[in-house]
Formats: sequence, structure tokens, C-alpha cells
Amino acid sequence: GILQLYLMAASIKAFGTSEWALRFPSVLCGVLLIVLAYLSGRRFLTSPWNLAFTAAVALLPTFIEDAQTARMYVFLVTSVAAYTTLVFEWERTGRGGFLVAAVAVLLLGVTVHQLAVFAAFIVLYPGLVRGDARKCVLGALAFAVILVGFMVISHWIDRFYPAALDLPGVPEAGEGPLAGAFIPRFGLAALVIGCGIALALAMWVARAMRPVGAAIAAAILIAVAVIAELVAFDHVAFLALAASVVLVVRFGREGFPRLAVVLAVCAAGVALDLWLLHRAGIGLRQSVGALTGWPSIWPDFAMAHYSPVATVALAAGIVWGCWRLARGQRIPDFLLFIVLGVWIPLLLIGVFRWSIPPRYVAAQSFPMLLGAFAAVQWLARAALGEAARVRHTQLGYALAAVVCLLVANPSVLPRSAYGRYADHPDHLGAAQFIRSQHLGPRDILVAENVLEQTYYLGRVDYWLEGIRMASEFLYKRDGRLEDFYTGTPLIGTGAQLEALIARPDRGAIYIIGSGEQQEDGRSAARGAQIQRILRSLSPDVVYVGRDHLTKVWKIPAAPG
Repeated sequence: GILQLYLMAASIKAFGTSEWALRFPSVLCGVLLIVLAYLSGRRFLTSPWNLAFTAAVALLPTFIEDAQTARMYVFLVTSVAAYTTLVFEWERTGRGGFLVAAVAVLLLGVTVHQLAVFAAFIVLYPGLVRGDARKCVLGALAFAVILVGFMVISHWIDRFYPAALDLPGVPEAGEGPLAGAFIPRFGLAALVIGCGIALALAMWVARAMRPVGAAIAAAILIAVAVIAELVAFDHVAFLALAASVVLVVRFGREGFPRLAVVLAVCAAGVALDLWLLHRAGIGLRQSVGALTGWPSIWPDFAMAHYSPVATVALAAGIVWGCWRLARGQRIPDFLLFIVLGVWIPLLLIGVFRWSIPPRYVAAQSFPMLLGAFAAVQWLARAALGEAARVRHTQLGYALAAVVCLLVANPSVLPRSAYGRYADHPDHLGAAQFIRSQHLGPRDILVAENVLEQTYYLGRVDYWLEGIRMASEFLYKRDGRLEDFYTGTPLIGTGAQLEALIARPDRGAIYIIGSGEQQEDGRSAARGAQIQRILRSLSPDVVYVGRDHLTKVWKIPAAPG
């Protein structure tokens, strides 16, 4: 967030130190995002649909929340939007200056958040969609420059952070496909036999296809699909089977009954695995993880957080495009944009991480929305017919407006536009309560949200967070673990918290709890031991925030 930090510093210098000044650059960036949405939307959308797309970007609850806060994600999305707009201008005009500007903007976005690099594939779009060899070469060179720039910037930024700590006994945060251990694995001999069966099925289907090239491609895809399922990589199996269906329908429809047999065999295998997992008491999420393996499918579901309706529209456009491709019909160019801007990045993110928060796919949210509106426009045109689109302009605007409202999710919009303490943690209220207590020199201040409370109170004595969750933000100084943003020592285990409470020379201890990550009552963030201790201190709660989640505990001074 280097660019953002300088903008925030400039805002404070101009307007004074306040939360308003810290958030002001985010607001300006959010407004710029709306302008960029209109400019980039012209590439695929007619006037009514482009206006609807622009309005959806302006009204999308997640984008509003990002623009209201001082977090980096509004800058990340805006940098990707500016990069996309410049790439489209380079495609339209052929002027190299737009390509240079696009690369520069995306590298600037990388300084905001390194996940911006996953948008680099969009620069390949102009050359591929137009079959322009010169643009293909220039796009590939620009792609290489972005990757090299990403590595240089990442190395430079990493120099300012402490080296990652190797903490023994601290597992990686996040939920992986651990339930795969409950699916029986095949021995080498059985796996070889299974591969033989996969190849036999593939050749059986391919024999009903012409030309030879399509038959070979279909055979390879079917063999990959069956083998991938044998080793519990159903995600890969599904993609390979989907591609094989397209090939078989297009080049050998008489072979489709044979392919249906393969699909039935694969479906039976999935059903058997699900039954084994259910019998072992494995939940749905872990079962899906066990079946799909890597790359993870969860980044695709994280994308749905931005707009479920837009995600469904995008999926519908992809399915319809695959069907037209299978029938040998032309498909619209925005589908290639979706592949480069959304599908490939999500696939790669799934290679690196199994479960991610929605904000980690923020760089794909803008291409996703643009692709979704292009898909709905295309599907509406197919349903209504070209004549209906031309004659009934009012119908087009009305339909676009309805889609805009559905994408923006009006049931959530008011909550985002008018922030309330029912929806946001009451960090400020907890800090104001602490100030009213007039802490003595021996009193100890412990905070779960160390960044916020350091801002409001000037300092806290300890950061309370489970060591597994905190490990990513720690460095060691003078033999103790500290938060590398504020230098606050960590209390990362229940034993450390109990030792602090047992100190004989201390004054009162104030523990400022957090209203964030309350889906499970913060048990994952705190860890079982700290959670147990805080629950035992329920009688010592002296403040409850306006969000009804943020709490302050007061433990009286040690006797004597």
C-alpha cells in the first residue's frame, strides 16, 4: 500500500490528523473507479448496458465499503480498472503509449497490493482476440515486463519487513483439504490398472470421432479426467470432461453415448467418495476439498461474495458460450476477456491457497462485473432477438436497470451506504471508555485489535492474538515476539495470558476485545486456550460496545 500511504499522508498534511483525512483518498479513488467503469464498459456494452454496469460499480456494497475505509482494496480494484481501460485503448488505437501506460499503472497497482499481478493476463487480450501477430508479441513483452516488475517490487517491499518466523508447532492458518485421508488410496498396481482403463475408455470414445486431431484431443482429455478422479483431483477432472464434451458434440456426436458412459462412471466414483466421507463424519466443505484437491475451487466461491447475481450471470454466459462452441458457432469476444481476466487468475490463486477471504480476489472483481454485464447483454439479445433490441429501446433500458439492481443487491446496499455500529466494530467506543478510566502507571493495557487501539490510545502494552493467526505479522526482538507494525509484544497463548494475570507487581489489566471476525466468536483468531480464559472472565466485562460485540474486561490489580 505504498502509493496509498503517501496519499493518506498528503491528506493529513492538507486537512489535519483525523479519520476523515485518512479516508479521503479512498473516497476519491472510489469516485475514479466509477469513471473508469464507464470508459472500459464501452468495449463490450451498448449504452443502456454500459450505464447499468457503471451504476452497478457505483452501488456495489463491497466497493462502497472499500471507498469508506482506509484499506488498500479500493486502490487495488481501481488500478486494475485503469489498467483494463488502457489496454482497451491500446487495442482500439494501436498506439504504444497506451500499452506503456497500462503496464505502468498495473505495476503501480502491485505496489498497492501484490495480488494485482494476476490481472497481467489481460494485456494478452488485444493480440489474441484480433489475431494480430504484432499485438501478440507486444502483449507478451508487456506481460514479461509486468512479471519482472512484480518480482523487483516484491523483493524491494519485502526488504522493509522482517523475515518470516519459523515457529515450531504453528500450523498454517486456513483450512486445507485434509479430509482426503479418509478416501482409500490406490496402490501402484491398482493405479496402473486404472490408468489402463482410462486410456481404453478414451480410445473407445475417440474412435467415433472425426477428424483425427479432434479425436486425439478428446482422448487425451478423457484419459486425464479419469486419472485425475482416481487421485481425487475432481476439479481437474471436471474441467477436462467439460472440454471433452465440447469436442465430442462438435466433431463426433455419434460418440456422445459412449462419452455418457464415461460421465456415468466418473459420477459413480464421486458418489462413492462422498459416501465414504459422510460415513467418516466429514463435513461438506472438507468433503469438497478432499474431492477437488488442487487447484482449489474456493477462490471461485470467494468471487461470489462481491455479487452472487453477477457470478451466476458470468457462469451462464460461459456455459452458453461452450454450447455454441460445441455446435461450431461463433462466440463473442468478451468470453476470452473472462478467461484472461477472471478464470485463469482464480485458477492460479487456487494453486497457491486453498481457502481465501473474498478480498484476495478483489483484482478479479472488476473484470468479473464487466464480463457479467456483457454476458447478460448477449443472453438478452439471444432471447429477445436483434429486432427486439433495436425496436424496443425502452425495454432494453428497463432490463438493464433491473439487472443493475440485482447485481448491486439492494437488500445489502443501505447497510453499506449508511454505516452503523451494528455492522462495524466499535473500536472508538472501547478506546473512549479506556480514556475515561484514567489508567495508573502500573495498569496494563491489552488489545486484540492492536493497530486500531494504538491509533486511538497512542500505545497498548500487549497484543492478544492466537499465535497461529498472529504468526504472519511477528518478528523477534530481544527474545520476544512483537507485532511488526506497532512493536507491541504478543500474548499468543493461554499460558502467557495466565502468567500476565498472575504477576504480583501489576496494576489492573484492561483487555480490549474485538468486534471483528465474530463468525465463530473469535475462537479461530484467539485459539482455544485464550478463548477459554476470556469466557471465564465474563463477570469482569465492564464495557460492551455499540456493536454489541466489542467488549472490555477489567481484571483488578494484584493484591498487595
